[in-house]
Amino acid sequence: VKSLQPWNGEWKLVGTYGANTTNRLCTRLEFGESYHYQVRAVNASGVSEWVSIKFVAGDALPAPTDLKISNYDRVSGTATLSWTDNATTETQYEVKSLQPWNGEWKLVGTYGANTTNRLCTRLEFGESYHYQVRAVNATGVSEWVGIEFVANEDLNSNDKSDDVISNVFANFFAEETENDFWFELEETLIKRVKW
Repeated sequence: VKSLQPWNGEWKLVGTYGANTTNRLCTRLEFGESYHYQVRAVNASGVSEWVSIKFVAGDALPAPTDLKISNYDRVSGTATLSWTDNATTETQYEVKSLQPWNGEWKLVGTYGANTTNRLCTRLEFGESYHYQVRAVNATGVSEWVGIEFVANEDLNSNDKSDDVISNVFANFFAEETENDFWFELEETLIKRVKW
């Protein structure tokens, strides 16, 4: 039997067992962490293929699905992360984000049972972001489910009418001159009347 060492990504032989053995005790398992093991049969003339298993320590919960990002606001740098709650016994949801400066995941929030969204902040226009969500209770966790996105107005589903003027103001404060702003606002209002 061998296991994958998380600190260096290498497989290590962790035990050899006699003929007809069908189990072994795995130790030093931390709650909520993922583990990988492989097993094969051996005799004097050859070996079998390795057979693998991957699991999370604890009782498995249904993972959230349908992760989405919406309601991006360029001025405030915020957007809504939402998901579908598939668990019935979770006590909370955990959300983590990938830190671009060191490539590590950081827990950025825990939320009560049946929560299906959270507000993401400090989003810079045009930058990429990664989030992961999982369900948790006292005896187990679900798998992490992830989403990657670029912060821009394409994240919004209802920009075409109600938010169009606010987007013009946002563009003005971000990059336009005063004359360009009023020209764009006039053009936008004319188009809006035609709708």
